[in-house]
Amino acid sequence: MNSSVNDFVSLVVNNHAIDTKDEMIAAVCRNFPMVKDGRALYHTDYFAVVFCYTKNASFSNVVISLSKLEKYDGIPCFVVVVRRGLDNLVYMINTTFIDKVSHSSQSLRIDNIRGSVLGSNIRKQLPEIDRVNSPEFFDELFSYHQGFTWIENLERIVERTNNIRPVKVKTELNHSEYLNLLDAPRRAS
Repeated sequence: MNSSVNDFVSLVVNNHAIDTKDEMIAAVCRNFPMVKDGRALYHTDYFAVVFCYTKNASFSNVVISLSKLEKYDGIPCFVVVVRRGLDNLVYMINTTFIDKVSHSSQSLRIDNIRGSVLGSNIRKQLPEIDRVNSPEFFDELFSYHQGFTWIENLERIVERTNNIRPVKVKTELNHSEYLNLLDAPRRAS
């Protein structure tokens, strides 16, 4: 990866205590010639980054649309997760590191690119290469990503997204339960 990518990652890691998204964006933009593309994505010729904020340890925010990610998939792409009161996180989000897109993307197909990448859709573990998605492995991870084409990653994401099944099962009522349910308003009055 280009040295500016490593400098960017070091800047984010060294400023792990910044606890607002605007402060983090300002710190990055002071050090790199960032261009804003849309609402949340910033890029240089060498990398792209999305900044997200969460008030707690969980991270289920919408990160980026799959169609926007396609545009930058040839350079290292990152999400910086600014967490109030906790150390910030940075993940690589090129398509190799996306498991699936949001479950509301049922019409996602190879010829119909749609859907949003959520924080929970980012692969944090890569057992096939015995690595985790964290800064100390970003050089290796990007090299790994370059071994796949956009289409290969898209095919995997489409398959994984289309295999999403609801966790809850439909409740089946027997006849007496059904009658009891219908009688509930009368009993409540």
